[in-house]
Amino acid sequence: MMISPPCYVPRRPYNISAIKPTKPLFIFFLATLLFLKESAPSNSFFVSATVSCIQNDPEFGDSLCVKKYRHGSFCTAKGICSNPFRSGCLRNVLPSRFTKLRTCNSDDDAGASDSGECANSR
Repeated sequence: MMISPPCYVPRRPYNISAIKPTKPLFIFFLATLLFLKESAPSNSFFVSATVSCIQNDPEFGDSLCVKKYRHGSFCTAKGICSNPFRSGCLRNVLPSRFTKLRTCNSDDDAGASDSGECANSR
């Protein structure tokens, strides 16, 4: 008894013209492409989040910093608003629930762990 090899049935190729992208997906792709194109020359995709201020000015000093960030921000001697979330955003907003310090990273000042803003990694 001889066993015949399995039959080979050629598959029809897909009709590429029948596959059409959905309109929302195309609009999302186009919007993303335009966003990246517009942000690349000015490097606005990677921006700094500092707010400029004028120290001891009633309108553009500490009150501006509080308005832009949150209570606890003040205008530094460098003319930049301090970040009230340096010790951690959730720790600042919900101190009773988030008691642990965040881990220090390369963006922190040298004395950040000594001042209690963050904890050194172990």
